[in-house]
Amino acid sequence: MLASAGLLSAGQRPGVSPDTPWSCPESHPIKGYVSYESGRRVYYVPGGPFYEEASPERCYATEDEARRDGSLPAREPRIPHPSDDHAQDAGRRSAGATS
Repeated sequence: MLASAGLLSAGQRPGVSPDTPWSCPESHPIKGYVSYESGRRVYYVPGGPFYEEASPERCYATEDEARRDGSLPAREPRIPHPSDDHAQDAGRRSAGATS
């Protein structure tokens, strides 16, 4: 039985291999990357944070294609804010120490 256009055969991953260690083909500009810290697949979109620094393991035409391959959007590094739980806990401890 032939697969319809756009459907993947068993074992075939979405996307294509990168052109070079740092670039994807124009037709598939989204860079897929495996995070060595977490082992998760993430993807970077052109113009997004760290796109130029990302070395793709796989390249995708669309974000939907990247998600079908098990990738999640890359996030910006989280900067703690005073409203974070840790900051609140520290504030409670110091308030309790002076009471």
